[in-house]
Amino acid sequence: MSRNTVYTRQGDQGRTRLADGQLVSKTHPRVVCLGELDELNSHIGLLRAFLLRDFPAVAADDSELLFAVQRSLFDAGSLAAGCDSGSDFAVGTRQLEAAIDSAPMPAFDGFVLPGGHLAAAQAHVARTVCRRAERALLAAGAVEWAAHTALLAYINRLSDYLFVLARKINALSGTDEIKR
Repeated sequence: MSRNTVYTRQGDQGRTRLADGQLVSKTHPRVVCLGELDELNSHIGLLRAFLLRDFPAVAADDSELLFAVQRSLFDAGSLAAGCDSGSDFAVGTRQLEAAIDSAPMPAFDGFVLPGGHLAAAQAHVARTVCRRAERALLAAGAVEWAAHTALLAYINRLSDYLFVLARKINALSGTDEIKR
C-alpha cells in the first residue's frame, strides 16, 4: 500500500505555488481568496449536515443544491489558483435564483438578525463568509479572469440564497426570527 502525504515541504517559508506554477506569498490575494472559498465550502458543508439531520424530507432539494454549490466553490478555487475549471457559473446562478423564487418565506417586515434554528444560524454564518469570499475574489483580480462575470454573479446570488434559506429554515422549524 502506498503512503499518502499531505505536505509538500514547499510552503514552509511562507510561500506556496499556485496551480499555474507561480510561486507566491501565502498572503497573496489569490491564496487569501482560496482560503475564503475553502472556508465558505466548509460552512456550507456544515449547513448541509444540519439540514440532512433536522429536515431530511423537506430539505432534500436544498441539500442537493448545496452539494452543487460545494462543487462550484471548488471550481471557483481552481480559477483562483490559475486553472480553468470548466464550470458554468451562469447555470448555477439560475439554479440559485429558482430556489430563491420558489422558497416559501414570510413577507419581509424588518431586518432579520442572524439566529433562530441552529441550521438557520449556520446559513447566516455561511452568508457572511460568502460576502467575504466575494470581496476576496475582487481583491484577487477576479475581474481579469475569463469567467469572472458569471463567477461574481454566482457568488453574489449565493449569499442571497443563503439569506433566504435561513428564513426558510426558521419558517419550517417554527422558530421565530430575531428582528432588530
